[in-house]
Amino acid sequence: MPYDTTTCEAAHAKCGELLTEALANHRLRDKVLDMHVKLKEKMCFFPAAKKKHHHQRGGYIIHVKEVMELMHGFVTAGYGMGHVGLADAMLAAYVHDIDKLERYEQVIQEPASQKQIDYANNLQIPSAHTYTKQALSALIEHAKNGTPVATEVEFNYTNIENCHIETVATVTTILARYGIDLDNTVLHAVCFHEGGWAPMARVSYTEMLPIATLLHTADMISAKIWGASWLPPITRN
Repeated sequence: MPYDTTTCEAAHAKCGELLTEALANHRLRDKVLDMHVKLKEKMCFFPAAKKKHHHQRGGYIIHVKEVMELMHGFVTAGYGMGHVGLADAMLAAYVHDIDKLERYEQVIQEPASQKQIDYANNLQIPSAHTYTKQALSALIEHAKNGTPVATEVEFNYTNIENCHIETVATVTTILARYGIDLDNTVLHAVCFHEGGWAPMARVSYTEMLPIATLLHTADMISAKIWGASWLPPITRN
């Protein structure tokens, strides 16, 4: 099911709070917070992945909030052993997937019929009238059989292989529009946040710095446990 508007807006606000705290005296504070406001609509609309985690509409901001909260906990608990500052940790967590805001596009599909919408409303599917025929069919099946929606049919994703632009190049391009130039330490963390799956890990013998290791760990917990599409819903504080 898609994340509701209230949940997404609360997640966006929480990210803003974490950034405000961590960047209190940082040179990029105002520019990052300005970008956060201007990208709110996209952040609260797009998914974090196409089908494996946080694949619903609004999943992007939920995933980013989870990764930021995990990184905040890791650093304040001393897991970085003094090698990771809170400002760098929050920046890395905040921008690690920001390229997805440009790689996703909404698929224009056949609109749902009124009969389908009425049926979905009877199943108490929220905002049924806003979905395409294909998306609403998937949500109806979810509501009927109780299993997770296997894929988010509303979105296409342009990946590295078919657009020939490496992820971090897209990240830095987006940030440059807002006058944000990240330090090399933060860029390193973004480059290696996917661990051994990262393109850089396949061609470089560079060791992952502590900040990259913590970011990869936070990313995996959020993607593979908290927001994994194949696991049943869980309740967390």
